[in-house]
Amino acid sequence: MLMIADATLAPLSADSSLLEKTAATAQVGTQINLITAAVTATTNDIKSLAPSTDTTSTDTASSEKRQIGLTVGVLLSLIIVEIFATVGAAIAILGLGGLLVFLNPLTSALSLLIVTVQLVLDIVLLDVIALLNALLAGLASGVSGL
Repeated sequence: MLMIADATLAPLSADSSLLEKTAATAQVGTQINLITAAVTATTNDIKSLAPSTDTTSTDTASSEKRQIGLTVGVLLSLIIVEIFATVGAAIAILGLGGLLVFLNPLTSALSLLIVTVQLVLDIVLLDVIALLNALLAGLASGVSGL
């Protein structure tokens, strides 16, 4: 998805004509809107993956949820780096003024995505702490019996 914006920007430079920049701004703006929609959809998907705080869940399910949370965090970092690189290049070539109308919704969508992932990871962290507490309590009991 970001490659299209990169391909649109590739033949341009900061010295390109206003007509070329205007045409590219519309194309890049369309791509930014698609990215915003994808980020919003991803946020909704992550909300549905949020681990429950139900303590009756199995260890396997809990482990899978922790893995999902960690994977989401790593992927989020990679996605944000790619988006910022593309947006930075677009701003450098096309200027901020024409892109601002597209960047405001993207910024809001990214902010909501980060908050959603943070909430999911906070729940995962609580699961990890509970697991470690149980493990350490078991080890302490085992060691005290020696």
